[in-house]
Amino acid sequence: MKKIVALVLVLALSLGIVGIASARAFKAPLAKLYCPEVWGYPFLTQNMIKYLNLTDEQINKIKELRTKYYEKLKDLYAKLQDAVFSLRQLQLERQPDWTQIEKKREEIYNIRKEIRETLDKYWKEFKEILTKEQLSKLSKRFMPPYRVKRMPWDYGPFFRW
Repeated sequence: MKKIVALVLVLALSLGIVGIASARAFKAPLAKLYCPEVWGYPFLTQNMIKYLNLTDEQINKIKELRTKYYEKLKDLYAKLQDAVFSLRQLQLERQPDWTQIEKKREEIYNIRKEIRETLDKYWKEFKEILTKEQLSKLSKRFMPPYRVKRMPWDYGPFFRW
């Protein structure tokens, strides 16, 4: 009886070791999945400069544009976070006031709408900086930099839900 238990234990441990070793061997090919160029989105990384062949002037304009819109979006996202938190607080009451909840939902909707409009303005100004050739290159694999394709969770941290 003791021999059987020992044999099963040794077998289970050896299978566990083999499983860990084989899982480690599969990590290297999966690393390519995390590279945005594999998915065809070179402008998610610094390779946007090479891909679009941007000039120094264009790079500086893009930096200024991103800084300008970063400040606007930072405030909007902070407002959105505060509004969502207060909505959740309202929903956790024993007797929730549904009129306040609906007002808060409307406020959240308006903030999200304002965020979308701001991002659309950013994208419009971003496209004005580029030349026609660069725009045609970009439109071949069109995806604005603020929209990330939705993928399953195991495809990497840069895919947002």
